[in-house]
Amino acid sequence: MNLYWKAADILKDTNSKRSDVKKSIFKHKDDKYFKTLYSMVSGIKSCEAQLDSMLKSLIDIEPEAASENENLLKVLLYELVVQNRKIRIGGRVIRFVKRNLASLKSNVEIKSKLIKKKISLRVRNVKLIPEELKSASKPIEGIPKIFSMDYETYSDFNKQHFPLYKHRNFVLQSVSSSIPVFFLWKLSKSIPRPFSIVEACSAPGNKTLQLSDYFRACDVFSFEKNFKRFGILKERLQFYLKSKEKDSNQLANVKIINSDYFEALKVLTSEQANSVKVACLDPSCSGSGMLNRVNDSLVSFEKEDLEKLLGTKESEEKERVEKLSEFQFEIVDATMKSFPNLELVSYSTCSLYKEENEDVVKKLLISNPDFDLVKLPALFGASRAVNFWDENWSKISRGLRFSPNGKETDGFFVAIFRKKLRGNN
Repeated sequence: MNLYWKAADILKDTNSKRSDVKKSIFKHKDDKYFKTLYSMVSGIKSCEAQLDSMLKSLIDIEPEAASENENLLKVLLYELVVQNRKIRIGGRVIRFVKRNLASLKSNVEIKSKLIKKKISLRVRNVKLIPEELKSASKPIEGIPKIFSMDYETYSDFNKQHFPLYKHRNFVLQSVSSSIPVFFLWKLSKSIPRPFSIVEACSAPGNKTLQLSDYFRACDVFSFEKNFKRFGILKERLQFYLKSKEKDSNQLANVKIINSDYFEALKVLTSEQANSVKVACLDPSCSGSGMLNRVNDSLVSFEKEDLEKLLGTKESEEKERVEKLSEFQFEIVDATMKSFPNLELVSYSTCSLYKEENEDVVKKLLISNPDFDLVKLPALFGASRAVNFWDENWSKISRGLRFSPNGKETDGFFVAIFRKKLRGNN
């Protein structure tokens, strides 16, 4: 099936059933052009309201277009108007768009609002940044070694100089993804080195690489249960990190482990388990903050909006989120109970649902009274996590929520737990 039709089918599936976009996209994970499809649908969803407006304008000009596949029309509008790409299909539907392309492209006001065309780049060694890149990008305030540039500049740089994604000094990593490790690094400075770090659900490996770079004197034990995703993790780390042997799972200070994280204590030696003082946990989630269907209605993180958010979804999505929430709780709870010398734990999701965020945090605090929440600084205009209960749970607001409409971030949630000092309640 043509790539554009696949994208249109995903839009139809999510728009008619209000199902999860990420889940719909990953039905095509074995497709040869999966990455292109993922990028295309992500871009369309991030600006769908504006594309709908553009589609309405097109139908006003070409009434016959109303009888065509509206989702395919949106895909073509996105590719031709927003991304300025050439379309490799023919037929009546493409002619409707091409006949009015000049008029649509001239609407600069609409085009400028369509999509966050930002690429964020983590630089592993700032001393090795070429002057051309310094002038083409700008550092992101708040987190060191993260730079951003618009997509067009990024694309031009790759063509004129060298492909950044093929250079070991540069990691394409979203700002949101870099936040948990940054907080762990800042908060762990009082913990004597060396110590060990555990990470669960590690693929594709951006946080793993960041842990390796930020904690050079520490060992990192990264778990990934899924064999295929473990292969992706290993291949990515082998590109960036040195190993003594070609097939080794020990890369620099990272040990990658293809195992169920709940079996961690059986895999690690007692000496390794006792050395663990930091945990970075970003378990599987709904992804509702990355590719979400709620931007039109959810304009803020008001308590009332968030409480009813999942209720707008169909039963299949509710059941899936309920299972994910339980898994998320179990993986963090097991970590807190398994490593006797653990001091810091980060918990993060790219979800907007309270069921995967504040609800999980509350359950963890009840189950682990020897841990408390760290009040995090509100980087990038983040909102405080929401206390959905009474004043006894005001500490929940020490965590952070990042908006999917944020200038630098996707929809994201992060909370950091710290073990209490003995004798403190």
